[in-house]
Amino acid sequence: MREFEKYKIKKTIGTGGMASIYLAEDRGGKEVAIKEILPQISKDEEFIKRFVREIKIMQSLQHPNILPIYDACLGPEKYYIVMPYLSGGTLKELSAKVQKIPMDFSIYILQQIIKALEYAHHKGIIHRDLKPSNIMFSGDGNLYLTDFGVARASTLTQLTQTGEILGTPGYMSPEQVLGIPIDYKSDYFSFGIICYEILTGINPFITDNPITTMKKIVEFYPPGPMDLNPSIPTFIENIILKLLKKDPKERPENGFEVIEEFLSYWKEKEAGNLKEDFIKFLKNPEEEIKKYQEKEAFEHKEKAKEMLSKNENKTLVYWHIYQAYQLNPQDLEAFQIFENLKASLGEIKVQKDPVIERLEEKWRQNPENVNVLIKLGKIYKSKKDYLNLLKIYNRLERLNIKDPYLKGQVQSLIIPQEQKIEQLKEIKKGSFNPLKAIPAWLYLIIGIILGIFFINKVITKGQSKVAEETASISQEMDKIFSTFDKNISELGFNIKPLLKLEKEGKLKEAYNGYIALIEEKPNHPDVYVLHGKAGEIGLKLGYYNSSVEHLEVAYTRAPLLEKKNYIYPLGEAYFKNGDNSKAEDILKEGIELEDEKISPKCLLKRAEIYIKQGKLNSAKEDLENLIKNYPEAPEVEKAKNLKSSYGLE
Repeated sequence: MREFEKYKIKKTIGTGGMASIYLAEDRGGKEVAIKEILPQISKDEEFIKRFVREIKIMQSLQHPNILPIYDACLGPEKYYIVMPYLSGGTLKELSAKVQKIPMDFSIYILQQIIKALEYAHHKGIIHRDLKPSNIMFSGDGNLYLTDFGVARASTLTQLTQTGEILGTPGYMSPEQVLGIPIDYKSDYFSFGIICYEILTGINPFITDNPITTMKKIVEFYPPGPMDLNPSIPTFIENIILKLLKKDPKERPENGFEVIEEFLSYWKEKEAGNLKEDFIKFLKNPEEEIKKYQEKEAFEHKEKAKEMLSKNENKTLVYWHIYQAYQLNPQDLEAFQIFENLKASLGEIKVQKDPVIERLEEKWRQNPENVNVLIKLGKIYKSKKDYLNLLKIYNRLERLNIKDPYLKGQVQSLIIPQEQKIEQLKEIKKGSFNPLKAIPAWLYLIIGIILGIFFINKVITKGQSKVAEETASISQEMDKIFSTFDKNISELGFNIKPLLKLEKEGKLKEAYNGYIALIEEKPNHPDVYVLHGKAGEIGLKLGYYNSSVEHLEVAYTRAPLLEKKNYIYPLGEAYFKNGDNSKAEDILKEGIELEDEKISPKCLLKRAEIYIKQGKLNSAKEDLENLIKNYPEAPEVEKAKNLKSSYGLE
């Protein structure tokens, strides 16, 4: 048995390739852990430098969730550190026992890790080897971040060579794999993997081959955590996917952003005696997880029963009863409700097809892509795959969509199919009244306009004056409508009230009116006009996603001679929605038209995009072409100002 001054060795806890760990007592009888570098390793000067650096780093960190150092011996004969003895084991050992750690305990663990990381980062220290085996628990339920052996401190000399890979392959960031300089956001990626793993039971990147693992870290976008564990709230899934962004710039700016999301988990939960429950969980995880799952299952079942008693949407009820059944398959009542709802809805679990796989891959790369989620939702609904549909619906609800059109699309995903069938039956019988689809506010506006008109006519009998005012309004509407070649009178629907609302600055009312007409006459040959107007007004209101969708429809469906009218608005919508590549492509079409009204707008907009991208030579070329080829265009003045402002003379 090894001997140490001031410490009595009780037993060897374990020996690895670099060090041995002992359980010992100090002179006061307090249990401690001693980590001693193996004699043959202590001759490696480079390793000893790192070991000494680890001690300096850990001594500089004073945080309740970072393992402290009580004592140290730095040679020349022995190299060891003395730390608290932690009897609760590591996160790796805990995960191996239960696979998925219950949500409450997972959030409890993750909150402590991110607090420790945020503190270390504030001190200028990057851990660089964050993994479950470096996260330990004390017997009283506290968590400690350990092993800063490959950490980098901004105040210390960096001992590693450029391009050298340090860390554990399954928990590395893409930057570490590629051997490029890293910052504190590298730790966030590793933390994201830990979040994913303890909540789903799976490390999405790890394989038997370290090279394949590192390749996956750089290239692979893992499934959404909810796909593997439906009990994960969408906001937790969202923060995990943000932590796992390949580009460090797209990860959270700081740990407080992550902490805030975790804290929001407790807003609708009773934390109760969480720490006491966690201590019990550490001591007997298999038994405690069973109790926890039964409790969660009961809550989901009661929620489902309550919703059924109120005759609420069966699709949403299905989500709760599914989770109740998954958490406690032995509950016969939950099983019976689940089977009845499944039969009622006609649930069919379908195999993924290439279209779904492409859309899901696209979503994984950008989890806030509303249009992709809606497309996926529609596919799942058509295939009666309600579980995947509900995951999509929950993700969309989390995005807090403001655009009324897109909100309507989201809500339509969970409208029970029987409602639509009944509506179709009414249409076939001839009893369906399409006027019911017109919003109440539109009836109110029409009633007010007709009332004013009638009173004015009866009281004043000024028919000629009314005629003059009506003619004036018509001229103003025609002016607003001048961007289109098709005359108002030729359309298959009346949009003059909506144009009047637009002229009066009541953009939301006008927008909602166009949406109502689109839904009323989706297959009308002139519906592209409605989409065009909805897209243009959506741009003004900041509804960029829906603007793209509407203007794409308008551009696609418009007759050949009218397509040009939608080029500039569509380019603007792409630009506002962050798709510069598509914006440049469509604006190029407008420029090549050599149209005196459209081309100057497109040249100016493309120049603005180039300036934002730092492509100043390309911007200068577009601005000069505008000024030279379209000297009378109103955009010339702004083009000159841009040239002057950015030194493009």
